[in-house]
Amino acid sequence: MVSVVLAYREKTFNVAKVLFQTKEFFLYDTERRTLEHFAKIRLGVGLIPKNKIHEEERTNSYNASHRKKSLEDLALIYQFFKGEDITDEEVEERQKVIWAIFDQYYKELTENSIEDDKTWRLFLARMDRRKMNPTIEEVDEGLQINFNPELDPSLKKYSEAALQESSEATKYTSLKLWADYKVKYDEKCKEYTQYEENPKQALKEVKEFLENNEERFHHLNRNIPANVCTVLIRDYFEELSKSEQDFCKEIIFTFATSSFRPNYAYQIWDGVESAISVLPLLLEKFPEENERIKVILLLTLFDSYPIGMYAKFSDYSANTILNNLWRISFPDAQSILLGFLYLKPKYEAMRASIRQERYKQKKYDELYENELIERFAVKYEKEIKKVIANSITLKEIKNIKNIDLSILKTAFQLIPLNISDESHKIITQHIISAFAGKLLSDDRENIVDYEVSHDFLRKLSRVVLTSHRDDISLYLQPFIEGFNSTESMADLFEEFILAEDMLKTYDNFWLVWDLFYDKVADLSKVGNYYNTKIIKSYLFARSPWNENITEWHAFKDNNKRFFKKVTRKMGESPSVVYAIVKLINGIGQIYLNSGITWISEILNEHPNIWTGQLVDNTIYLLEDVMRSFIYNNRESIRREIKLKKEILVILDFLVEKGSVAGYMLRENVL
Repeated sequence: MVSVVLAYREKTFNVAKVLFQTKEFFLYDTERRTLEHFAKIRLGVGLIPKNKIHEEERTNSYNASHRKKSLEDLALIYQFFKGEDITDEEVEERQKVIWAIFDQYYKELTENSIEDDKTWRLFLARMDRRKMNPTIEEVDEGLQINFNPELDPSLKKYSEAALQESSEATKYTSLKLWADYKVKYDEKCKEYTQYEENPKQALKEVKEFLENNEERFHHLNRNIPANVCTVLIRDYFEELSKSEQDFCKEIIFTFATSSFRPNYAYQIWDGVESAISVLPLLLEKFPEENERIKVILLLTLFDSYPIGMYAKFSDYSANTILNNLWRISFPDAQSILLGFLYLKPKYEAMRASIRQERYKQKKYDELYENELIERFAVKYEKEIKKVIANSITLKEIKNIKNIDLSILKTAFQLIPLNISDESHKIITQHIISAFAGKLLSDDRENIVDYEVSHDFLRKLSRVVLTSHRDDISLYLQPFIEGFNSTESMADLFEEFILAEDMLKTYDNFWLVWDLFYDKVADLSKVGNYYNTKIIKSYLFARSPWNENITEWHAFKDNNKRFFKKVTRKMGESPSVVYAIVKLINGIGQIYLNSGITWISEILNEHPNIWTGQLVDNTIYLLEDVMRSFIYNNRESIRREIKLKKEILVILDFLVEKGSVAGYMLRENVL
C-alpha cells in the first residue's frame, strides 16, 4: 500500500493520511528503503546466477524512482510542493490534515517518553514544515532546498552521535564492494579506481579495519578482510612484500577454519567461501603449508551444512578443488578425492554413533559440527595423515556402489571434466551405476533426494559430453539398459540440453541422442504422464528457451533427418506433435519449411491425432505457426500445389479442433 501511495501521491492523499496516523509505518518504511538499498548492492554482486530472473525483477523494482522515497519523504512533499492539477486550497487543506496528525503525536510524547523516543522525535522534526527554516542554494544541478529542521540541543547531540556511528559503520563500503566484485570477477570492480590502481591501499584499510573492536561494526563488514586478502593473493601476489603475503595468508587461514571453531554461524557472504576458494593457490605459493591446507579442504568436504538455498558448506571446498586444485597439484587433488570416499562414510557413521550415545544419555541438544570434526580427527588421525601424504590408493576403497548417494554425489562433483585418468573412469562408472540403480528403480519408498539427484544428473551430462566418444556409451550403459518411464529420464535429457548449450560439443551431443532414440521411440506407443514428459524433454520442448531466440548451435541443416525420423516413427504420439510445433515456432525455426511437411504427414498418417487428446497449447502454437508461415509465404503457397495441400491439411485439422484462426486462414488460402 505504501508503495502505491509513493508512486501516485497526488491521487492517493486520502490513503496517505490514514497511513500517516500510524507511527510504526514511518519507522518500517524507512527501514524498508535502507534494506532495499543494501539488497540492491548484494544482488549486483551476482553470487546466485540460477536465480537470475528473480534477481532482475527485484533489481528493476528497487530502481523504480518511487522506491527511493519513504513515507517520511512523502509527508514533507505534501507540505512543500504541489502537482500541476492541485489547487492552492487543496495544498492548504492537506497541510492542515498533516499538522493535525503531527500535533496529536506531540501530545502523546510525555516527559517520561521524551528520552526514549529520540528517534521518533527526529522523524517529527524532519517532517514538520512549521519547525523548519528552509533556505535555497544554487548548485550545479539547479536549485537545492535545505530544510534545516529545528532541533533542541539534546536531540541535536543524539542526531550527531547517530550520524557518526552510521558514518563509521559505512566507512569501508567502497572497500567492501570492490572486494566483493573483484572476488567474483565482476567488471564493476573497475569503478573503484583507488584500489584498482593501488591494491596496497586496500590492504592498508584492512589493517585499520581490524583495529576496530566494536562487535556491531565487524558484524556489518565481516567479510572484508577475507575478500580483500583473497583478491591480493590471487591477483596481486607479486606486488606484495613477504610480510604482506604472510599477513594475507593468516587472514585466509583464519576465515577458512571458521567452521572448526565453536559457535560458528553458517551464512552466505561471511568471507569463508572466498578464503577457501584461494587455498589451492596458497598451496602453490606456500608449499610448506601443504598439510594445513589439505586438512582444511578435506574436513570442509565432510561438512554438508546447507547455506540456505545457495549451497552446502562442503561445496566451498568441492568447487575450489574442481576448479583450481587439479590444475595446481593433481596428486593432492587425487588424494583428497580418494580420502573423501574412504573417510566420509566413517565420518557419517561416527555422527550416527554419537547421536545414539547422546540419546541413551538423554542429551537432546544439537551435535555441533566442530565437535564431530574434533573427535573424528583424533580417532582417524593415522588415516588422515595417509591422505595428506598422498599415499592412499583406490584399492583401499571397497564397494563404491554401496556408499550413500549423497557422498557419491559430492565425490562425483570433485572429478574434473574431460576424464582421462583411469581411476577417474573407474570411479565414474561405479557412481553412475549406483545412481542409475536407484533413480530408475520402481521402489517408491526409497526415493532419491531431489537435490542429490539433480546435482548428479547435471554433473553426469557434463562428464558425458566432454568425454572421449568411445567412453560415452560406456558411461550411459546403465541408463540405457535400465531405461524406463521415470521422472529422472526426463530430467536427464533436460540436463543434457542445458549442458550442450554451455559446452557446445555438437558431435557428442547427437551421439547421446542417437543412443537413446530407440528407447524413447518405444515410449511413443503408450501415452502416460511420464512418457509425455520424457518425449517432450527429448524433443527440446521442456527446456527454458529464451523467447527471443530462434536458432541454436546444435540445430544444423543435416539434423533434419533426425526430426524426420521422429515424426515418421513416433508421430502417433500427441507429445511429438506438440514438440515439433513448439520447435518450429521457437528455437528450431531453421526447420520451419520442413516442419510444415512433417506436421502434415503426421496428420495424414495418424487419425488418432484428430480425435484424441492433445497436449495443452498445441492448437495455440500451431495457429501461431500457420499465421506467420502463410503471411510470409503467400506466393509460394499459390504456386506450389504440394505445399498448398500440406497447408490445407493442417488448417483442416485446426478447423476440426474448433479454431477460429484456422478457419479464417483456410478461407484466405482457398
